[in-house]
Amino acid sequence: MLRLKANVTLDNIPHQLRVGGELPLIVTTERAPRFWRCQQIGYIRRDCRVPRCDTCKRFGHAPGNCTKTYAAATLSTGSMDKSKLTMDEAEAEESVK
Repeated sequence: MLRLKANVTLDNIPHQLRVGGELPLIVTTERAPRFWRCQQIGYIRRDCRVPRCDTCKRFGHAPGNCTKTYAAATLSTGSMDKSKLTMDEAEAEESVK
């Protein structure tokens, strides 16, 4: 349980916090979750309409608008789609039931 100081609101608390090398989600009942793919607040993966680029495999732009950076060019392009391995809040809650 986390007790907030008088001048701290839920907006001051991050959605993720590094603890022991991990990045757990900080979930509260009074705050809508953040969807990490598009950085929007208040909905989950199945409701996301952000485009995915087939060139760089990132979200937020179409292949015609893709500008590949040097850093992106040096990354391995493994055959596994890692976005399918990422859980949103609803999936995380279901997995512990």
